[in-house]
Amino acid sequence: MLVLAASKACSQTYTFSPLDHPSGVNGTAAQGIFSNKVVGVYYDSNVVSHGFVYDGTNYQTIDPPGSQLTNLRGIYGNRLVGYFANALGTHGFMFDGTNYTTLDDPHATAGTHGTYAYGINSNNKIAGYYVSNNIPHGFTFDGTNYVTLDYPTGTFGTYVQGIYGTNIVGLGYDIALGSGHSFLYNGSSFTTLSNSVGAVDAFGISANGTIVGYSYDGTTDHGFVYSGTNYATIDYPLSTLTAIYGIDGNNIVGLYYDNLSHAHGFMGRAVIARPTLTITRGTGVVLLQWPTNATGFGLQFTTNLPANSWSNLNVIPTTTNTNYLVTFPLDSTNRFFRLHNP
Repeated sequence: MLVLAASKACSQTYTFSPLDHPSGVNGTAAQGIFSNKVVGVYYDSNVVSHGFVYDGTNYQTIDPPGSQLTNLRGIYGNRLVGYFANALGTHGFMFDGTNYTTLDDPHATAGTHGTYAYGINSNNKIAGYYVSNNIPHGFTFDGTNYVTLDYPTGTFGTYVQGIYGTNIVGLGYDIALGSGHSFLYNGSSFTTLSNSVGAVDAFGISANGTIVGYSYDGTTDHGFVYSGTNYATIDYPLSTLTAIYGIDGNNIVGLYYDNLSHAHGFMGRAVIARPTLTITRGTGVVLLQWPTNATGFGLQFTTNLPANSWSNLNVIPTTTNTNYLVTFPLDSTNRFFRLHNP
C-alpha cells in the first residue's frame, strides 16, 4: 500500500509504505536503510524485541547468539549494527552476514546497560554510545580503537545515533540547562542544530548531509528532514506520532503510531519534481540546460520515440549561473533528450 503526504514546512512530498514484520504483533520500527535493504526491530507476542532485515520481499530475523533481546539500528552494505542484552548486560554488535562480532567499549560500566551501536560507515567505522556511571558517552570504533566523543555541553549525556562518512549526528543533554541539543560532528568540530521546529533529536544523515530525526511540539513527535538550511516536518498520514530514524538518497525510514497507539515501521520515498530541460540550437551544436538544484538527475538520450531504451549521456556539465550546461555537436542523427532520476 502506498500513500502520499506533504510536509508541513516545505513543498516536498513522499510516498509511504508501511513495514510490519509478520511476527511483530506488538509493533515494528524501521531504523536504518541502505539501497534496497531496511533494518529495524519488531516485538513478538511476548513483547521481546528482535532485529530484522527486509529486502523488499523477505524479512530475516537477526538475533546474536545468547541474546535475550535485540535491536538493529544501522546498515552499510552487508554489515549490520545494533545492540543486544544477555545476563551480562547490554552489548553492541556487528553482523557481516555470516559472523557476529560483540562490541564492548572498555569505558562502559560492566554488568549493566553498557554499549549501543547505532551506525556504520563505508570504512567499517562504527558509531554509538556507551554508559559509564549512568552517563552515556558517544564513541566511534575503527575495529581496533574506541574513541570517546562527547558533545561539549553534554554534561549529562551524549548519544551518538548516526554516521555517514566523517559526519556524525546525535544528541547532547545538559540537565542543568533542562534540554537536549542535537548536533552534527564533522570529524573535527561540533555544530548545534537549530531547534526552530521544537526540541529535535537527530538520528540519521545521508551522503549529501541531509539529517533526519524527530521533533517534539509539546504534545507529540513529528519526523523531520533537515537540509542544513530548512526543516521539513514529515508526518505519516493519519498518524498520532511519527519519528524518522534513517535516510539513504531519497528514501527515509522510521516509525509511526496509529490511532490505537500501535507502532508500525514505514519507508518513504521523496517525490522529486522533474526539472525543465531547455534545448536550444547554436552554431553547429545543441545547448542543453537544466537547474543546478535538480539533484539526482542525469541526462539521457535516445534516437527514436517511443523509446525502448535510453542511454546515459556521460558528459560532465559546466555550470553557468544557476544552470548546468552541456554542449552536444549537431549531426544527421535524430536524438531525443530527457532528465532521469533513478
